[in-house]
Amino acid sequence: MIFEHMLLSMRPHYLLKYLEKSTARLLAAKNSEELTETFKVYCRSFFNKKTASESLHIHRNTLAYRLAKIEELMEIAPDNFETATALYMLLMSRELSKAKHNAG
Repeated sequence: MIFEHMLLSMRPHYLLKYLEKSTARLLAAKNSEELTETFKVYCRSFFNKKTASESLHIHRNTLAYRLAKIEELMEIAPDNFETATALYMLLMSRELSKAKHNAG
């Protein structure tokens, strides 16, 4: 909750500009919404592929394919806690910033 308040207190213009630049390759992908949702569920599942694939109602191989695509686009290892957490925070920051921007 502290993270959300911190993000919401930032100026939307500057935050969105940084977030868009950081996630540009992922968001430009043809199936970006699917990839970002997959990644968020994977992180919320504590990086457990079985749990994430069950939550998404997809086969584990499909999850592996999507994570590999994210790895290729973002040049990070989704299995690396630090880089995965950083990307998760970027995606959540973007989501919160857009919601704040659209509300106000």
